[in-house]
Amino acid sequence: MLGLIPREAAVFTVEDLAGGDVIGMADYRDLDPYSGVATLEVTIGERAFWGRGHGSDTLRLLVNHLFGAYGLNRLELDTWSGNERAIRTFTKFGFREEGRRRSAVLLEGKRYDRVLFGMLREEWGNPA
Repeated sequence: MLGLIPREAAVFTVEDLAGGDVIGMADYRDLDPYSGVATLEVTIGERAFWGRGHGSDTLRLLVNHLFGAYGLNRLELDTWSGNERAIRTFTKFGFREEGRRRSAVLLEGKRYDRVLFGMLREEWGNPA
């Protein structure tokens, strides 16, 4: 992570403001200023903090930063089909499902689809 170039990729910690605990991470990568596209990811790893809005807050901050600071046209992210909380959060913020990689994730002996999402600049703040 120390070798990352901020204009292309960055990794952030997610902290609970009340206690200062590190509860997850967020990142963007493959930022291409020419095509105006970046891939992002948000993970709240501490189960005790799930369902408290930390993922939504982090996603909002990251999307605002990428569309604002870099003037990007498109953001992409993905998750596995069993992660219903993430899918709800992504769609709530205006990301649209664009495809699936069938049976691409193996988790605890079970296969899931990898669900691909995208958002265009003009869709930010105007979910369908």
